[in-house]
Amino acid sequence: MENDFGRIITLLRKERKLAQKKVAADLNISQALLSHYEKGIRHCPIDLISKFADYYDVSCDYLLGRTPDKNGQIINYGKLTGDEKGNINPNDINPQAMLPLLNKRVISSSLNVIYGMLEDISNKSLTNEVSSYLNIAVYKMFRQLYASNPDNLECFFSLPKSEYAFLCDAALINGEHCVHNICNGVQSEKYESVSKDKMPHISYDTIEKMYPDDKNGLLNLIKAVEKKIS
Repeated sequence: MENDFGRIITLLRKERKLAQKKVAADLNISQALLSHYEKGIRHCPIDLISKFADYYDVSCDYLLGRTPDKNGQIINYGKLTGDEKGNINPNDINPQAMLPLLNKRVISSSLNVIYGMLEDISNKSLTNEVSSYLNIAVYKMFRQLYASNPDNLECFFSLPKSEYAFLCDAALINGEHCVHNICNGVQSEKYESVSKDKMPHISYDTIEKMYPDDKNGLLNLIKAVEKKIS
């Protein structure tokens, strides 16, 4: 959590293009102490955390990494169950059934943001490569679930069971490489690259403005993935 705090206050300062000297003076602390907080060297006292929250107009929970939303909001569980007003009786929910629904919402919201960005970039090669990568990942997971029951017929697929996983992994690596090259202006006969000036500038504020309904899903996905792989 302390590492999250340092990373987040650094992000907030840089998003607003503020110098450490300016922020330190406004908060009445030394620049050296602010640097220590940002690097996670020193623990920030509670009263100063509140000052940081007021200064950047965010919640303390956001600063501490307890929520990916600056205002401390969480996903509306009511919307996940079809109740747009958020009126929901926890006793009516099967937790085991709710988990797939919640994760589906997180992933679908994130995909809405990704495809919104692709629409703005308007590059056929990039859209095809990103879509291919996502399709392969879904195919691989579906096939894992399908194969878990020995009664399911293997002839449902054309790729042999002994080969598909390796072929998928190779295609994913190649796809990621192609996306990287396209986004970084590498020229190739196989695809049309994107110039840097066409790549969207993304920050918390732009995501909140452009994708208000999908923002929380994406932020929760980022938080969950980084927690999983770190």
